[in-house]
Amino acid sequence: MIRAVACGLSLSLWLPSCGQDDEARSGQSMERSDFEVGEYNQEGRLVFWEINAFDHMQPFVLYEDYGVMLWNEGGEENPSPLFILACQKTKEVFTYETFESFRQELLKIPSSAAIICYSTCTVPRTWGLPQQLVREYRRALAGLESTHRVEAWTVCYCPHGDQRN
Repeated sequence: MIRAVACGLSLSLWLPSCGQDDEARSGQSMERSDFEVGEYNQEGRLVFWEINAFDHMQPFVLYEDYGVMLWNEGGEENPSPLFILACQKTKEVFTYETFESFRQELLKIPSSAAIICYSTCTVPRTWGLPQQLVREYRRALAGLESTHRVEAWTVCYCPHGDQRN
């Protein structure tokens, strides 16, 4: 299932934030318009998620074979985990509500595939989730490191906005 929010063109100020400056940027700067979740961007990369950054919609772009993310949909008061798995080749985005179903799908990723674990600047998307669940998620990904290339990337959604690792 793909969750998408309609987005329109918005203007944003390009102010330094998150401690980033031009030297700290990864070179993976994002276009702020003309993207659809579940479609390829102009570079042929899958846009698999987005975050409402209040002054714009910030896309999550998959730059490797697979991307994963743990997202708290419910906030601190009512935590509700959502596990996200995206595949560049098949252009598929899957969401899972339980860790076990997500873990089973992780085990199906071909060995030697590259997996990017996405997070965000300022507030982690796991904020408010039980720490035991976050630890299990991280352990499952760490368990793949002997057969897969696993990297952590941060998507900056503040006005400076880009992706970096």
